Amino acid sequence: MPHLARCLAIVALALSGHGAAAQEVELRIGVRTDAAPFSYQRSGRRASTISIPGPLINQGYDGFVVYLCDRALLDLQRQMGDRLKVVPVNVQASNRFEELRNGGIDLLCDPATITRERVREFLASMPIYISGITFAKQPEIPPQYCGSIAGIVGRTTAETNGIHLILDNGEWPQFEPLVRDYLTKGDEWTEPNHACNALVDTGQAVAGSRPVPIRLFDNHIDAAAAFCDSEILYYVGDIEIVERNLAAVPDCAYSLARVTYTEERYAIFARTDFENPETGLLTLRFLESLARIIYASPSALDQAFVHTFSGYQPTEKLQFFNWSIRGIPRAEN
Repeated sequence: MPHLARCLAIVALALSGHGAAAQEVELRIGVRTDAAPFSYQRSGRRASTISIPGPLINQGYDGFVVYLCDRALLDLQRQMGDRLKVVPVNVQASNRFEELRNGGIDLLCDPATITRERVREFLASMPIYISGITFAKQPEIPPQYCGSIAGIVGRTTAETNGIHLILDNGEWPQFEPLVRDYLTKGDEWTEPNHACNALVDTGQAVAGSRPVPIRLFDNHIDAAAAFCDSEILYYVGDIEIVERNLAAVPDCAYSLARVTYTEERYAIFARTDFENPETGLLTLRFLESLARIIYASPSALDQAFVHTFSGYQPTEKLQFFNWSIRGIPRAEN
């Protein structure tokens, strides 16, 4: 029996005949607050424009992935009524999978890329979006520079794959040897003899020292702020997230590479630990509801796009991706 079906059968059997129907069930949802336009917290008291918002949007969260999670949660609420208690939990890129692993959350609603390691350890929904890693750069790159070169959010695919592929495509030639040396040596990296000594009078560096070439941030908000303060030359991440976070910083000057160097397929991940069988069953029902609303016509994928990217058309790549998931929409009569 397939893994998912076996889990359903085990959990359903554990629930049968134990009076569980009268009990409230808590579902903890991990939500990133820095990954706009996919997962973020709305500022101030600005309300959502959705006519029937779900529990996450009602509590101030928004974005493409949040919208999909909310639609599936609303479907669960229709089935369970007041028995379902949705508890949002703020997570960051650095701790989101650890929280999923140790039971701090049951589901992860953020733009999490599908990787071989992640699908081996966690349950994953069908792919829900396709993005790609790119970078923003300062308007002018100085001929001599002694600061950190690029900034990324740690524990993301930008750290494991993005920088390597950007260099492989011939970008950042001025800094490629230094960055590759750092990527190879990691924590053992020490700055080679280099032009930093010539920059003492500029106030950019102490003689003979240089910050690490790749600076890790806890979240995209801090990475964008550091870039706009000229603390780094390049800001690397998924193209929509980089663009949205830089646009949120007033008077930030930058240019964005209009190509992507990876393909990032997002999914919603869930834990596989069923020590609490009713929460386990609810998690599986969430994934079932998500599949139902995505495969339906109209698809929640299209509704989430309109909600998140109002006035924009999906790229050709995203259109093909959506067709592969929910089929080609029927022509309107």
